[in-house]
Amino acid sequence: MSRRIGVVPWLIRDGKLHVVLVRSVDGDRWVLPKGKPKRGMPSRDLAALEAWEEAGVRGRLHPKEAHESRLVRQGEVLKLRLYPLEISRLANRWPERRSRRRRVVRAARAIALLSDPGMAAAVKALARRVKRQGLRPSAPTVAPNRPRVPQGPPPQLQSVT
Repeated sequence: MSRRIGVVPWLIRDGKLHVVLVRSVDGDRWVLPKGKPKRGMPSRDLAALEAWEEAGVRGRLHPKEAHESRLVRQGEVLKLRLYPLEISRLANRWPERRSRRRRVVRAARAIALLSDPGMAAAVKALARRVKRQGLRPSAPTVAPNRPRVPQGPPPQLQSVT
């Protein structure tokens, strides 16, 4: 049985779990970033690579929380392993940005948009874990190609005499 390795990229915004989805290569459905195993590349490394190439996200993988399911693609049943990836960076430019749209949505909306039951189950499992563990909001960094605008009042200048 063939395998696919991927991620459930997530972050907390306004106290709610959000997930990053990408359009499939043919553009007709929303999916989670995933790819075929590569000889000599550990699954976790491949998952992180797919997250970057397909969705432009970087972050911390949670390998002990991997979700296993089956994926039916073009009549073939594939074994699917999805690692939760806590997002630390959302890039404005990434390798597949021209061929894939990216969308950050609340977990409940992601479940509704995902046509694959295994992917939806992985998001549900992540939502249960986040709720159980009471995770705090994460703060993804701004992509390097977009200047960061300082928040709050300007710093006070002190005169030196």
